[in-house]
Amino acid sequence: MSKRDYKVATTDGIELEPLGGEKCDKDKDKDKEKQTNGVTFGGESSGGRQTRTGVAVCSQRRALLVAGIVLGSLLLTAIIIAYAGPQNDCSCGSKTVSGYETDEENNTQPFNPIATNGEPFPWLEKMLPTSARPLRYMVTIHPNLTTLDVKGQVTIDLHVEKETNFIVLHIQDLNVTEKAIVTPGPKGYALKIVKVLEFPPRQQLYIEVKERLKKKSNYTLNLRWYSKLNPEPEGFYVDQYESSNGVERLLAATVFRPNGARRAFPCFDEPHVRAPFRISVFRDRFHIGLSNSIVHTTEDVGFYMGTGLLRDDFIETPPLPADAVAWVVSDFQRESLQPSAAYIPTTPAPPGSGVGGKKSAQQNNYTQLKGKNPPVREHHCPDAFIECQPDATPKPDSGPTHDDYRLAS
Repeated sequence: MSKRDYKVATTDGIELEPLGGEKCDKDKDKDKEKQTNGVTFGGESSGGRQTRTGVAVCSQRRALLVAGIVLGSLLLTAIIIAYAGPQNDCSCGSKTVSGYETDEENNTQPFNPIATNGEPFPWLEKMLPTSARPLRYMVTIHPNLTTLDVKGQVTIDLHVEKETNFIVLHIQDLNVTEKAIVTPGPKGYALKIVKVLEFPPRQQLYIEVKERLKKKSNYTLNLRWYSKLNPEPEGFYVDQYESSNGVERLLAATVFRPNGARRAFPCFDEPHVRAPFRISVFRDRFHIGLSNSIVHTTEDVGFYMGTGLLRDDFIETPPLPADAVAWVVSDFQRESLQPSAAYIPTTPAPPGSGVGGKKSAQQNNYTQLKGKNPPVREHHCPDAFIECQPDATPKPDSGPTHDDYRLAS
């Protein structure tokens, strides 16, 4: 009996192939066929390298070395592309488009402003809070054209819309020396101020009081400061000119661009916030003062640094935004001009008189000219500044607007 015919039977009657049976014989036959073809697999050549059908096969160590070199080259190339990209040779690449303002704050990070004294600045918004608004400004300015120093005081009547314990307003390059918030009424008293902080990036001044300001109540904010006349034509600046006889002289004037009033006095310097202004300007006897309105009174206030001082008090303006206010101190000569105003001051009419019934006292102070030559009015007239009057004829029974009270150059 051959191996092919040999079978093993179990007690269950299942036939099993013996080990090394027909399958093993087939594998041996395949090996013989490969050998008969004259090709040896897995053998070694005379050089000790693995060969397969005449092709050299690298060792494992050499394969790893080649793969490492390739990967290292790719990584180095990626680093060079990432950090040594194309350079911009244009010199204007870093310039900002004219009129474009960049935001210095990173909106992805929490905004934590720090005041000049190192404390956190509590107010986080760019716009001022609406809890309080100005009812009236009284600004007193004392410029010195010899030392170029400026001393000032502002009294702001405030109306509190919402109960609060702080006030925020604008200030820039001004050194506040005194501050007070006074309660209304004849027996008003100064509230205790517990914190005063300044945040220069937004030109904001934060004043906090211990006692809360009551809703729908009026208060008075008093601030005194000192500063220097600005050599550049911004805010309250000093300028130099040559007189007709060749003598160089100085003048001090305001130039308020939008949001520029905060350079000259503390205020609510936003265009939608308007209030009447009473301006007072100190000057010596050899200078004149100009502002948005005409002079109401001039008083002798004594001597300062050996020079006699006068104070010009100007009549109250209608409600103006802070950057519409202006004043000038110079030694220009006094001239008489033919005003181009469509309105002239008149005696206030009794309440309820005129067409249309009730009129405000401010409207009654102005009467439209109809077919009459306006009288000659004396003004302080420098070469560059005149008291501005409306250019167009207003509508009947309409009072002057804030544009009628600007200084024009």
